[in-house]
Amino acid sequence: MKKLITLCLVTVFTFISYGQNELFIPVEFQSAIEKGTRSLDGQPGNNYWQNKAKYNIRVKVDPENKSVIGEEVILYFNNSPDTLDEIVIRLYQDIYKNNARRNLKVSSEDLYHGTLISKLLINNQRYCLDSIKEVFRSGTNLIVTLKSKIYPKNISSIEIDWEYSLPSRGLREGAIGDSAFFIGYWYPQISVYDDMYGWDKYNYFGIPEFYNDFNDYDVTIDAPLGYLVWATGELNNSEKIYSKYISEKNELSEESDSITHIIANEDLSKKLVTGNIWNFKADQVPDFAFGLSNYYLWDATSLLLDSISNRRVIISTAYPAKSEDFKDVIIHSRKAIHFFSEKEPGIIFPYNKMTTFNGWNYFDFNGGMEYPMIANNFNHIGLLKPYITSHEIAHNYFPFYTGTNERLYTWLDEGLANLYHYKYLISIYPKLKPTWIIDEFEACSGTISDFPIFTTSMSLLDDDLYFIYTTK
Repeated sequence: MKKLITLCLVTVFTFISYGQNELFIPVEFQSAIEKGTRSLDGQPGNNYWQNKAKYNIRVKVDPENKSVIGEEVILYFNNSPDTLDEIVIRLYQDIYKNNARRNLKVSSEDLYHGTLISKLLINNQRYCLDSIKEVFRSGTNLIVTLKSKIYPKNISSIEIDWEYSLPSRGLREGAIGDSAFFIGYWYPQISVYDDMYGWDKYNYFGIPEFYNDFNDYDVTIDAPLGYLVWATGELNNSEKIYSKYISEKNELSEESDSITHIIANEDLSKKLVTGNIWNFKADQVPDFAFGLSNYYLWDATSLLLDSISNRRVIISTAYPAKSEDFKDVIIHSRKAIHFFSEKEPGIIFPYNKMTTFNGWNYFDFNGGMEYPMIANNFNHIGLLKPYITSHEIAHNYFPFYTGTNERLYTWLDEGLANLYHYKYLISIYPKLKPTWIIDEFEACSGTISDFPIFTTSMSLLDDDLYFIYTTK
């Protein structure tokens, strides 16, 4: 895991180590240095550790009722030297509760009860969900007081059954009409327990997003018959799912530099899938998301990343036929991955696949959202198409590959993703001069909104946060 703490952590600690006698160093970091888990040069200390989880999830998407119903068994590895007397579980969908605190707008039609939990077992001990002595819901966190402590170097089993209603105009996920859905921020997730802050108890308010462990996922998706699913990880049972027609096209795309139209408009009347239970697996990733539909088109290609090992990355797009401008997204996806791998940051794309799904349905603005190996984007036109496409792909480096804490320092992933997507844009449009960034910076520089870049994200208001994580 130490190899994952790369460029961005060196960037962070360069700030700290330079002039370290004059610069403020938080006591949490000083303590980590004393314990030997961190160092001033950005390298992990000799005593560095990370916890992790293995998720075995079975989930059903119900289009008729617009709901997600799931059950999961989690193996949680306490690699820390600490004895844990509580555990923190994130319930992201609680952001849609009526009384939830948010820094993004939510459509009134999507306000509801949040995540409904029907079972919680930890190490075979059942917890009463109505007892605040055992379980306390705070914002988007579920804080559980453990009946039996979790000791250092021990593995614990956590079982949760849950369900929630899909938002119609969700922040970054939800329903796109009646038969297309993007499922993100969807499962009860064990929060991070780290060497500097202990449990991450920050709530999900909408803007600051990820800080996750590197986990393993085994996810079985019960989709309606006739639907196709695109997801994080590798499809483990394609022979039980794809028709021969789809399998042959898919295999062709995985070895080809050309674009293969695996599902074209004229194919939608054919029987494309033969099963509806999809199993995906992904190891050492910080999250899992998926999209599904029974009328989306599917384009795919691949790109050789390493001629010695013959490693290729499979690149896909999934979109409705009406999204004419989305047809070019696969071209920019391929170019961007090549640029990031060969030029800047010059690190081979960390995953074996990348899918861009056209499922953005947020009512307040048109954007895109990253998850490991899959993005959920609006149907952009003009310069915004390569801009958003490359930006969301860049997030596979920051924060997913490097594991940065976006909840504290959003600039480390949004800022660096911006840097590299601008470099990509300039590589394909050499005359492009993104002067609007300079204009934005000059408008705020030196004002009351010009906070130090190390100001934590949760301490900033929306406009100030945007200036820090994007412009500065």
